[in-house]
Amino acid sequence: MNFKIIETEKIKLRGVSKQFSCTAENRFEQEHIMWGIEQDDYMMRVNKKIPGTWYGIWDRGTYWIAKAEEDACIADTETVYIPEGTYAVFTTNHGGFAGDELPKLRELIFDSWLPDSGYTQAYDYEVEVYHLFTKEEKWKRYYEIWIPVKA
Repeated sequence: MNFKIIETEKIKLRGVSKQFSCTAENRFEQEHIMWGIEQDDYMMRVNKKIPGTWYGIWDRGTYWIAKAEEDACIADTETVYIPEGTYAVFTTNHGGFAGDELPKLRELIFDSWLPDSGYTQAYDYEVEVYHLFTKEEKWKRYYEIWIPVKA
């Protein structure tokens, strides 16, 4: 499993949110709907250019689709912050689809890595980072999951 521990300052993003009726463990179906089926309602409100770095942020039942403030269309978005702190950052291989890769990675994190790592999750918060490319360069895409941790 490819991971690293990082310390980060607060990161300011702009995006749109949706309240989910589920727990962190079973939210992927609702996220998939938000990213895929309802894409025009969410991603296109943030930025009409798909290639680039996107964020999916789970915060105690609310899920955000966001981009860095300078990359977002500010008119129809809200400010959201990734809090400063210590994060375990896990990275997928290149070329896969988020709907396949992120659930598998999340399962490895919570079933294998976290119980034996010496860390605990700091609170019910996760960041997904989507590194997206054009259709011609889709083999370059990859994803990250950031988990706030404490030793």
